[in-house]
Amino acid sequence: MNTLNQITPQQALEKRKIRYAATGLLWACSAAVTWAFYGNIMGVAGGMSPFSDPAYTVAVIAVASIVTGCLNDLFSGIWVLIINLATGRSLKEYGRLLKTKIGAATLLAAFFGGPFATGASLIAINLCEPTYALAIGGTSPIVGAIAGRILFKENLNARIWLGIVIAVAGVLIVSWAPPTGKEYPYFAIGLLFAVLSSVGWGIEGVCCIYAADMTDSATACGIYRSFGSGLMFLILFVPAAGLIAGDATLGFSMMAEAFSAGTPILWILAAMRSPDRPSSDASSFSSVL
Repeated sequence: MNTLNQITPQQALEKRKIRYAATGLLWACSAAVTWAFYGNIMGVAGGMSPFSDPAYTVAVIAVASIVTGCLNDLFSGIWVLIINLATGRSLKEYGRLLKTKIGAATLLAAFFGGPFATGASLIAINLCEPTYALAIGGTSPIVGAIAGRILFKENLNARIWLGIVIAVAGVLIVSWAPPTGKEYPYFAIGLLFAVLSSVGWGIEGVCCIYAADMTDSATACGIYRSFGSGLMFLILFVPAAGLIAGDATLGFSMMAEAFSAGTPILWILAAMRSPDRPSSDASSFSSVL
């Protein structure tokens, strides 16, 4: 008798779940690797003129960091749009999705995951170096898991709580003292922004849960990058950060100088994330454990 015929529907469903879980873990591992590269490459870009100068105050460093994040997300949005158009997804699909609650959830995720979290992370990278910023930012699944427990009543068993404690302990050990060999006068402020990035990405994941299973991920990612994060950076965060620093046009001046220099733009392009970058949802930490 054919073995396939002996498998019950329940067993087939369980096998499918296992296959999906294995695929998800592979995506999670790839996300961790590419995220580490991304942070360090963006750190190189942020260390170049016009984004870096010893005379910069914290406010100007924040403007420079937000500008690099803005450029990266705008480039990513254009890249996603090109891929979507090349694979048969029209701009009409963007418009249809934007009119729905799913589109609104995607834009909310774009706000928290883009300008809020990415901006905070890049500020942290420039204030306390990538190792610390990425280690703390990497705890975002913990925030997502706890938020998922509160909002979606997801089960967090003892093993998950143990994992959360270990992860937090690891971050505390890593962040206990500033790096040696280089002055970081704003190290503590950098750690604070790193924590904000973790919170932002955790909230992003919770927002993504609502839309993840009900829409085409490539189209949603296009809205996230093109009409969400990149434009929010450009229209809201770049001028607002400049205004706080004393000049609302400062960020746009930095953009012009970066394009004129050329090299910083090449590094930002090198860090550009692909359209299939997986989001860290509220259940990702739970499923790994």
